[in-house]
Amino acid sequence: RNDLEEALERGIVPWGGPPAAGTGSGGVTPWLGQFVGGLWQIRPRAATRAISHVLGRLEALGLVALVQPSQSGKEKELVAINNHYATGEPFAVQRRLAEKASRRSRAARSRQDTEGGGEEDGMEGLAEIEKERLRNMARNQELLRQLGLA
Repeated sequence: RNDLEEALERGIVPWGGPPAAGTGSGGVTPWLGQFVGGLWQIRPRAATRAISHVLGRLEALGLVALVQPSQSGKEKELVAINNHYATGEPFAVQRRLAEKASRRSRAARSRQDTEGGGEEDGMEGLAEIEKERLRNMARNQELLRQLGLA
């Protein structure tokens, strides 16, 4: 096993990995070690070459960017992860909350319309601060409606 690992590390014996164009020595994929029990096992002398190969492939795929020392102000090259965001539908929870708020405001307007201006009706049993809060909400909702935002 020791001889095989040394031969794989030197690239003498092909390890059966996919050939990667433009990587390592002449397009040959270097020995990347092995996973045992969820852990990456590789000898220290092969690690640098393997990590360089993996970073090169990630860069070729556009998943990372190498930041040169002149750009970062650091002594060594840095690796930055490229985030790829896609616009789409809002999360289900946010959408449901927005729909619920919309239904509440429609129901409140409907109640106000059916009750006719009797704003104090239906407020009996509420604390004064709650009555004031509801009046402020109604006033703000009316302002939004006048501005065309509600």
